[in-house]
Amino acid sequence: MSSRFTLSLGVLASATLLAVGCRPSYPKCNDTSDCNRDGHKGVCIDGTCQECGKDSDCPAGFQCQANKCVPKPECASDADCKSPKICRDGKCIIECEKDTDCGAGQVCKNNRCQVKPQCAADTDCPSGQKCVDGTCQAPVGCSFNPIHFAYNEATLDEDAKATLQKNADCLKTKGDARLSIAGNCDERGTEEYNLHLGQRRANAAMKYLLNLGVAKKQMKTVSYGKDRPSCSESTESCWAQNRRDDFTTGE
Repeated sequence: MSSRFTLSLGVLASATLLAVGCRPSYPKCNDTSDCNRDGHKGVCIDGTCQECGKDSDCPAGFQCQANKCVPKPECASDADCKSPKICRDGKCIIECEKDTDCGAGQVCKNNRCQVKPQCAADTDCPSGQKCVDGTCQAPVGCSFNPIHFAYNEATLDEDAKATLQKNADCLKTKGDARLSIAGNCDERGTEEYNLHLGQRRANAAMKYLLNLGVAKKQMKTVSYGKDRPSCSESTESCWAQNRRDDFTTGE
């Protein structure tokens, strides 16, 4: 009886040692249990212990990227941030506090970088021209001026609304003239995305003009995406000029 019991214990011990001995050496693994021993923690993915395989493997406030737990970004777009902050590299930041925080040809207004006006008064313009909405123009009747947008946005700021008011007043002096509103974008982003963004910008202008009393039958919208830039430099000041709505009239 004693010898049989001793033999059984020996067989059990040998089986246990054999099972332990068959475990792969870290970081190799057969299943996740192999990754959570000897002070290690992780999950088994394709035979190798990794920190994570999905977001739920990470602690709160982290997400899984390339099998590593990394902090979640604060934002993915400007819409995730509280105005006037914008999203840059996953963080909500104030774009500017003074003009020198912006690129060449821009000024800081309400903590946002905007295209620097060409003029502030008629005296800033060449002889025979007047300063209209920050640009020098020949004083021949009324004209339709473009409006500009912040990066990746189709929201009208106060300057854009003021320009649209003047464009509406000008259109009313031209009888049954038809107004074409063309949305444009800078070069960043895909062709498809920019076509959608340009259309949103054109629609935003048309909606505001409708509220100002312009008849819908007098207007049409079109998006050119990034295909009709007003300048071609890969700089913030140039991109800011290309993020715009243009207005043209015809019968």
